[in-house]
Amino acid sequence: MSRQKDTDKSDQAFRELIRVLEDAIRAGVDSVELEYEDRNWVVYRNFGNTGLGATSIAKELQEEVINQIYQRAGLSRRSSGRMQISLLGKNYGVAVKTHESFGESIYHLTLKQRQEKEAATVKQKKQKKKPAARTKAPIRWESDPDIPTLDFFEEGPLDETGNLQEAVDGFVRWLEEDRFLIWEAVVCEEQGITLTPKQKKLLGSLLDFNDEGDDQILYIDEMPRPSEPWHVILNRIVPYLWIEPFRTSDCQEEVKCEGWNQIMNALQEHGQGLSLPLGVEEVTEVVPLEMQHKLWLQFCFNDLSGLGQEVSLTLDDPEECDRIEGFIDHLREFKESVAYFGLTLDSLLTKVVLPERDQPIFVRMMQENLGLSSAHERIADHL
Repeated sequence: MSRQKDTDKSDQAFRELIRVLEDAIRAGVDSVELEYEDRNWVVYRNFGNTGLGATSIAKELQEEVINQIYQRAGLSRRSSGRMQISLLGKNYGVAVKTHESFGESIYHLTLKQRQEKEAATVKQKKQKKKPAARTKAPIRWESDPDIPTLDFFEEGPLDETGNLQEAVDGFVRWLEEDRFLIWEAVVCEEQGITLTPKQKKLLGSLLDFNDEGDDQILYIDEMPRPSEPWHVILNRIVPYLWIEPFRTSDCQEEVKCEGWNQIMNALQEHGQGLSLPLGVEEVTEVVPLEMQHKLWLQFCFNDLSGLGQEVSLTLDDPEECDRIEGFIDHLREFKESVAYFGLTLDSLLTKVVLPERDQPIFVRMMQENLGLSSAHERIADHL
């Protein structure tokens, strides 16, 4: 009975958190700040650096609302995190940061609506891919024990949301700043491996700033070389992005919903010229094929995220039915992934779990939109 009461209070607190954030969106703000004043948590609304008033949290739920933020944003070991939440029928990413002021914690929540259709996904770009430049011999990544290296996962296990977010952000940042490529150029030079033109250019600009030209390069921008190749690091990250099963009523972590597409877009844009493991021809294909397809399907499931988080978030509501159109558009875009698993409506509903009352509506709408005569037909054949 006590456990049931705790669950009920958690649910009430989550609904209270949703109310506070939805009221903030209606007020036209893009962030809120929670501060503890006079034994109460006060919610300050902001647009940029401009304050737009304050509101409060129901007193009997204040402590549990803070617990909800703390848990859902993965703040157990970090001062920042993210959570995904459905607000006013739309999916939002909420970036959470906390700090101390006069001995009290302050929580800053920045709201950003998730774009249902990214400007460009890797699948859309595939026909424009450039040939991947390769070195003439494989790089040996083993280092002398005296050479300093960076453990990409030194912050802690990736099953903690904050650590996973840090790993994804760091990996993307290293791609965007050509850090992986620069270190590969350094290692190739050390091992006498012929450099690609891009590696030569990057290494040349680096050596221009190295006063001791004959010394071995141990640090770049005060950062040592990674202890593993980029593709090994990536394959250690991606399994933690997979949600199984994907329950639409759960408040999903933003890094798991958006991380895969974020990484793939960064690889497509900045990964050309990186070394590739044997048997792989493209930087976007270093992850095992089955995991690629799983994560592209999960990207499609984002269209359904939020159903069941509130009583009003249901396919019974005509305004929510647009989700199905977007979902089908994404299934068409990632038809290869749908075909890979031979998905039918029956098997699809084992991978993405909808509230019980929404399941028959979902099946009916999918059949009507795709011309499926039963829940056992292969969906890919109708996309």
